[in-house]
Order: sequence, then C-alpha cells, then structure tokens
Amino acid sequence: MDYNAMLMGLLGGLMIGTAAAVFLLVNGRIMGISGIFGGLVDGTGWGNWGERAAFVLGLVGMPALLVLWWPTEAHLTDNWVV
Repeated sequence: MDYNAMLMGLLGGLMIGTAAAVFLLVNGRIMGISGIFGGLVDGTGWGNWGERAAFVLGLVGMPALLVLWWPTEAHLTDNWVV
C-alpha cells in the first residue's frame, strides 16, 4: 500500500474542506465554481468581481505553479479495471 499517496490525498481533502469552511464562515455562501464563475460571465457578480476573479485565477493558476514547483512523473498503464 502506498501511504504517501494516501496521505497526499488526505492533505488535499483537508485543504479543500478548510477553504470551503472558511469561505462559508466569511461570506455566508457555499463555495461553488459554477456560481462564482457564472457571476463573472453574466455580470450579476460585478459587485465583488475581485473576489470572484481571484478565486478563478487561483483555481486555474495554482495547479500550474504546483507542477512547476513540484514535478512528478505520470505512470500510465493500459490495465485499468473498470
């Protein structure tokens, strides 16, 4: 069993859960990308566009920075169990 992968998954889940809880406590709204991005696209969220834009940029930009900072190799196989 690969405990490193399990711990990384647990850490990622804790980070997402903490971010969602803080967003709910601070803003009183549930953190959902469809509502946040939709408010930018259709113009209904222009009252807090900076917060929405920062969220979307962080959602897209952080994985890109993480790949540069922490490179990994992908091991793809053909024997996936479906």
